[in-house]
Amino acid sequence: MQPTKIFKGERRNGQAQVTVDGEPLQRRWFSRDSGISEFAWGAGSPSADRLALSILADFLDHDRAKFHFHEFAREIIEKLPPSWEISSWEIEEWLDHKCAIGYSVQSAVWSPDSSGPPKTAAAPLSLPKILYKLDSRGRGH
Repeated sequence: MQPTKIFKGERRNGQAQVTVDGEPLQRRWFSRDSGISEFAWGAGSPSADRLALSILADFLDHDRAKFHFHEFAREIIEKLPPSWEISSWEIEEWLDHKCAIGYSVQSAVWSPDSSGPPKTAAAPLSLPKILYKLDSRGRGH
């Protein structure tokens, strides 16, 4: 298990500053880049996808990050307050939750003999704590 990383973001003098463990976060690029180079967060942010990709690529790797960045941007990055902090543990919990949802859906739909619904219901899922930290207006609790 890798050590916990801390991702922090704040706006200083009109500029978005994002760090991982106190060092500037490396910007990651899309194969068809839009030319947006700055990080941004909050509702309606055009650069939320870039920040999501950069955080996930630092935590996972670029190829794996490409599968999750859009949902991470919508569910987490767009709801962040002006100054924020996310740990790699919270990201891992969010990723585990997304995987559990996929497994739960597949288990509920799959039937070995196609004779009806599954014999057992899927186990209830609990939300990751990071989702509790953020409310619908993008302000941390």
